[in-house]
Amino acid sequence: MQQWVLDSMDVYWNKVTFGDLILNAGSNYYDVDYKRSYIIDAELRVFDEFNTYSKTVSQEITIN
Repeated sequence: MQQWVLDSMDVYWNKVTFGDLILNAGSNYYDVDYKRSYIIDAELRVFDEFNTYSKTVSQEITIN
């Protein structure tokens, strides 16, 4: 990309603050949504007396 394009982009990007990005103009409150989740890939194994096992189909479990 040419330097004059990068310079003009910097001018516009530096005018927008983080507060402007998350401020909800209609309610005048900061609108932030934070979500954290973990994913476990689980399967069950059942062993018999000869140490032979069968397993279930792997299932994805999401924990919030």
